[in-house]
Amino acid sequence: SAVAQIASNDPIEDKFHVDEAAGFFGCFDGHGGTGVSEFLSKRLKSFVDAHCLPGANIEEALNRAFMECDQCFMQEHVLPLCQDVAGETLHAEDDLASLSPATIKLATMLTQGSCALVALVREGEVWVGNVGDSRAVLGRCTARADGSHEYRCEVVSRDHNTRNHDEVLQVIKRSGDDKAIRAEMFSEDSDSEKE
Repeated sequence: SAVAQIASNDPIEDKFHVDEAAGFFGCFDGHGGTGVSEFLSKRLKSFVDAHCLPGANIEEALNRAFMECDQCFMQEHVLPLCQDVAGETLHAEDDLASLSPATIKLATMLTQGSCALVALVREGEVWVGNVGDSRAVLGRCTARADGSHEYRCEVVSRDHNTRNHDEVLQVIKRSGDDKAIRAEMFSEDSDSEKE
């Protein structure tokens, strides 16, 4: 296998984890830093391995692996920082030099994130799990009767963003805040119609 990367930011915040022998291929598109994408590249596979055992429902297992990895990140990285800065409040107008190193680290960590896209190959089938708007595309090559080949691309993941109506409804249901989310969704639709 090969991994190609085109830098859109410097430093590159994206990380990968490829284990061909295990049939695991992960791409982690970091946002605001490498903290979360680095964590995912090192740890998500162990959660996938723990749940995607022979005979398991792979769809449910991938979902549990993603959820547990998220909980682990929160327990190992975010909650300890929150405990370190208990009682210290961060305001937009604060001079960063006056804040404790723990508060600065927490604020940095809380502004980071990552999309996660995993392809898992098991018994001749490809399973895809994703969070965010990284997209998995499967290339298919079909031999024709005349000896030539036909190549097709097939999207095999679903974007989790405000352009996905089902995703918007799920977020509204969980958060109860439909005004800001809908406003963003409509503004994105409006932008795409102008193009």
